[in-house]
Amino acid sequence: MADHCGRPSRLRYNPRDSSLPLQPGTRLGPYEIQSLVGAGGMGEVYRARDTRLDRIVAIKILTPAFAADEQLRERFDREARAISRFDHPHICALHDVGEQAGTSYLVMQFLEGETLAERLARGPLPIGQALTTAIEIASALDRAHRAGIIHRDLKPGNIMLTKVGAKLLDFGLAKSSPPAAVAVTGATVTATTPNLTAQGAILGTAQYMAPEQIEGREADARTDIFAFGIVLYEMVTGTRAFSGNTYASLLSSILKDEPRPVTELQPLTPPLLDHILARCLAKDPDERWQSAGDLARELQWISQAGARDRGTASPVTRAAPRSRAAFAIGASLAGLVVGSVATLMLMKFGTLRSDERTPDVARSVISIAPAERLQAIPSDRTTNEGRPSRTAMAWSPDGRSIVFSATQGERQQLYLRAIDQLTAAAMAGTEGAVAPFFSPDGRWVGFWSGGALKKTPADGKGPATTICETPAAFGASWGENDTIIFSRAESGLWRVSSAGGTPEIIATPDVGKGELKYLLPSMLPGNGTVIFTVTHTPLPTWEDTEIVAQSLTTGERRTLVQGAADGRYLPSRHLAYMRRGTLMAAPFDRERLEVTGGAVALIADVMQAANGPQETFDSGAGQFSVSRSGALLYLPGGIRPDPERSLVWVDRTGGVQPLPLLPRAYLSPRLSPDGQRVVVWTQGDRNVWLHDLTRGATTRLTSEGRNARAIWTPDGKSITYGSASGGSENLVSIPVDGSAPAERLVTSPNLKYASAWSKADQALVFVETRPKTGLDVMVMPPSGDRRPRPLLETRFDEAYPDFSPDGRWLAYASNETETGRSEVYVRPYPGPGPRQQVSANGGTGPAWSRDGRELFFTTTQTAGGQATLAGMMVVPVTLAPTFTAGPPRQLFEGRYGATGGIRSYDVTADGKRFLMVQQKERAAVVASEMILVQNWLEEVKARVPVK
Repeated sequence: MADHCGRPSRLRYNPRDSSLPLQPGTRLGPYEIQSLVGAGGMGEVYRARDTRLDRIVAIKILTPAFAADEQLRERFDREARAISRFDHPHICALHDVGEQAGTSYLVMQFLEGETLAERLARGPLPIGQALTTAIEIASALDRAHRAGIIHRDLKPGNIMLTKVGAKLLDFGLAKSSPPAAVAVTGATVTATTPNLTAQGAILGTAQYMAPEQIEGREADARTDIFAFGIVLYEMVTGTRAFSGNTYASLLSSILKDEPRPVTELQPLTPPLLDHILARCLAKDPDERWQSAGDLARELQWISQAGARDRGTASPVTRAAPRSRAAFAIGASLAGLVVGSVATLMLMKFGTLRSDERTPDVARSVISIAPAERLQAIPSDRTTNEGRPSRTAMAWSPDGRSIVFSATQGERQQLYLRAIDQLTAAAMAGTEGAVAPFFSPDGRWVGFWSGGALKKTPADGKGPATTICETPAAFGASWGENDTIIFSRAESGLWRVSSAGGTPEIIATPDVGKGELKYLLPSMLPGNGTVIFTVTHTPLPTWEDTEIVAQSLTTGERRTLVQGAADGRYLPSRHLAYMRRGTLMAAPFDRERLEVTGGAVALIADVMQAANGPQETFDSGAGQFSVSRSGALLYLPGGIRPDPERSLVWVDRTGGVQPLPLLPRAYLSPRLSPDGQRVVVWTQGDRNVWLHDLTRGATTRLTSEGRNARAIWTPDGKSITYGSASGGSENLVSIPVDGSAPAERLVTSPNLKYASAWSKADQALVFVETRPKTGLDVMVMPPSGDRRPRPLLETRFDEAYPDFSPDGRWLAYASNETETGRSEVYVRPYPGPGPRQQVSANGGTGPAWSRDGRELFFTTTQTAGGQATLAGMMVVPVTLAPTFTAGPPRQLFEGRYGATGGIRSYDVTADGKRFLMVQQKERAAVVASEMILVQNWLEEVKARVPVK
């Protein structure tokens, strides 16, 4: 449950009208409703305040309409009886029960966090976190089983992840005595929900049911253990243990199939976990773990052993399902000796000759020493928080060497690692390099650095030379005809000779069709076709992306895969690509440019540039590379979740006072003109929130679409923000009291950031990302046709515009300096007139004091490729009769949040406090190893047959 606070209301709730939710302020006994949290098949769940104890609780109600259903009523009562029988730190506690005017309700512990199902939507859990969560849930099941309660509906949606650990929820299907057998037939089972839950025909959720439940036999504690095994499998791998295209095929899979060992999907998983899961998922209950307590203790032992051994990995070879237990022991005892020698021999000499037996697939860990961490470089937008937007490594075509971008201390460059060597060597002249790629003959390595596409000899012995200048390169591919195709995102795909020259554009996004960016090109053999990724909205999710193939001679376009990114052709006649952190493959006919069969998920948890609870798409770059010899190299990590941030007050001396708000992925807070309210947007769910500083209430102002970057109108009655829908990026305004629908102000396919309203003439300035000129400052006039026009339009990036209080001056940031560093400038508005530089050693995000006597701005620092605020600066200024500025001085230092495209802070009317975003400390993204899978294409061919 997330903490959603509703606005107070004088409306009284009519309990007989079950179509209306409870309104804020409604009383159920001593409990005052604050907001609706969620609704389901049995009623609704609300956030409420216990007026007696002044604590927040969750109210689960069964409305009269639902209470008329005897089965739902029995489930509701059963849940109350079940939870009341035990108290456990990992089971959601029941505080009270009651009934008012025909409305029955349960009062339960209010949990702040997310369900395991929501977390798994972003990919598998790190193994340490998965084991900890599994131990907590197994312990909770053990407590319930000892009290005589069988859950019967254990699934990720019924597990909440909170700051104090996992919590087991929803005992609505729990039993304390044998139930009547329920027949499962094709006539009575329906599959109407995404989870294939068949209410009234079968007790439980299909994907997590044990064979005895499917067959209508009695369920006992071992039934929960089977479901627990499925949940644990999904936590570790990110995929379900059993699947099917139809309800019948799913049930058949549960009854007959054996899941793939988790060590095949996640090579760094403790091998003994395969044995644990095999016993959980035994078809015969007598062959499973007989108690959840024993299971919890086994997992605890693995977790403790893993903590001792983590970081020491041996090569892993594919094993048949029937030999999993023997494999686990063998990997532990013999893998370090025999496996390492075999793998090194395979790495040195490549694949075996065609007249010999095909070698087994072998997995091992590749160190990047002496570098300290791989540089899966984020883009220049600090909201990426360290997520990769380009591929960090590349295989040589012959599979004998690896080139990767990495850092040692603060020095970032390319490193060359021959696979028969134990360490890598730095490549001269590659400082700042990202996105390496090989020439087809393996003699050259291309890369991007310092505003240019460059190349260097692959042996690391020669100087780097410039191919062409380009402000960005979001992926590049070197064709067999010595032509390089690279991406400039919004401006499309470009082509240049590998010998150097002026690049030419070959494909531009069709804004009329809602296309925004062309990313990650990959040439097919023969040079005639390029595969690339297309995004369709400024704030895309997976549904807004596709992989396409385009002929370089005819321009013909074919869509290959929807909802995916980073497609690459494999010599095995497959198309490999990324989807939500999982490496997929499908049969592919490169002559007809068609995917000819179903896709298969091959490896979960491959690092990819996408993020957040809503799986918001970044560039989609997958951190993997495949050699022609059939080996795979990848960086584990999946899709990194959004960071947790807090809103804080910071005074002029650097003193910090947090606001009493739940941590979220906050960005760019703005104070209302009266200083009583804050509007802020959240990075993950793309919503805009209003927080009342006086009352402490938080309200979500947006609910649909992808919304971002909100500012106040001068009268304090409305907000203006960006909203992406229908392939366009819109600027809209909406009253904060909800008295009118949103009004669309500006529409175009380009990404836009609302920045400031002029109090003097009601003009709106905003920043727009334009294909040819980058970031430009636009203005929407206050009258006339109000059609936006460019105010600052150059080949440089201009951003963060803000009007002076008298409306005569505009402060902004630009990177027009020789070094490309951002500085703060002030110019007349509406102009023309000379600009003045205000900052001295870098600056961004200017904001005027209310009295016009000071101008604030921030400096940034970059560590490991990501920028954060480093210092708050102030400059004394005068506005009349002309603008003058004194020397800047620093008020305080601090690592405060990401910019999010508009200024990342706000200042109070008296200029004494700053409202800022402070990021919660979390583990750094330090990737110091890669996973090597030798002869991986043999596995692909076995699992994804080509017709």
